[in-house]
Amino acid sequence: MFKTTIINTFSSEDECEMFIMVLKQQWPKYKDSVPESTLEIVKDIDMPNRMLALWSFKQKADQKVIMKIGEQIIVPFRDRLAPKTITYNWEVDQVLICIAEYAINKNEDFNKIPFGELINKIYYECETGI
Repeated sequence: MFKTTIINTFSSEDECEMFIMVLKQQWPKYKDSVPESTLEIVKDIDMPNRMLALWSFKQKADQKVIMKIGEQIIVPFRDRLAPKTITYNWEVDQVLICIAEYAINKNEDFNKIPFGELINKIYYECETGI
């Protein structure tokens, strides 16, 4: 799995809100270009003039497709607002999940499985990918 984080710091909260609104309007139109990707739009609690776009991709090639679309439809608008922008590209090394989340995802009755057995199941899946 691959991730891209784009952090934008605008001069005002209003500019940040306006940019988030554009993202919400534009990206759904292009979502089918990379159907197995996800976009999370996050606004900073402590600095409301800062936001983060977090993309998740199954394949590195999908990351390139979305970045190219972004350069065409999002970056020109963003650049008019002139935020400070930082972009990072990542490859996920490991994912840790909550035990309760695992049980729910596997339709396991969390209360009926001995804790040790549940840990062994999670460990086995992580090690074998099964």
